[in-house]
Amino acid sequence: MTRRNLHEKAMLVIGAWRDRCPEKAFFRMSLLDFSVIVAPSGTARERIANLKAQLREAIRECEQADSITRRAIVQVVNGVKGDPDEGEDGDLLSAMGYMKHTVRSEILSNARKRSAQARRRKSETLGDEQRLGLKQ
Repeated sequence: MTRRNLHEKAMLVIGAWRDRCPEKAFFRMSLLDFSVIVAPSGTARERIANLKAQLREAIRECEQADSITRRAIVQVVNGVKGDPDEGEDGDLLSAMGYMKHTVRSEILSNARKRSAQARRRKSETLGDEQRLGLKQ
């Protein structure tokens, strides 16, 4: 048996009731009374389905717009970098959330120095271990 949500179950009850004994009341409810009681459940589910469809469409639109926006940002930032008055080290680039060229170069240079120092320390440690016979 397929698992149903509550509204589908109510619709199954209504269908069976309507087909077999539509004039009979149960728990002091007629078929019409029961149908009126369960209708908001179906209405809410329809609204949810519509909202989900709208959300999917809005996400698709947002992704398309973001693609265009991303390209425009890159173009403007490249324009700022190439501008003789602003350039790669200008304050405007920093204000836009980008790192100045000189700062980036300094960070990369420091990272290379740290990496080289770590390699030297490692080779010195390996050399010490080999001299002491700890590592083959």
